Amino acid sequence: MDDGSVQLQRRLTIRQGKVGDEVVTTRTTSGDVQCRGAGTLLGAGADTVELDTVVTESIPSGRCHSVGEQTLTALDDNRVRYQAGKQTGILTRKG
Repeated sequence: MDDGSVQLQRRLTIRQGKVGDEVVTTRTTSGDVQCRGAGTLLGAGADTVELDTVVTESIPSGRCHSVGEQTLTALDDNRVRYQAGKQTGILTRKG
């Protein structure tokens, strides 16, 4: 049975930097919508990274919205808890 749900895929590429640097690029796809973004490092701890992200590209135009501040918390070598406002989830390393 098809419940009509669309799978959300999110990819974050994080590089080293200091507070205020752009350290992350994002790509999110859901159905026929593709969103790209960039994020600035707000802070980091032993297992957490705090980012502020903005949309840099929306296909189709106007369909993507910035989530703003996000927190990533390492759970282990392959999983990260993602939290942005009321959105939360587990991201899993691929490849």
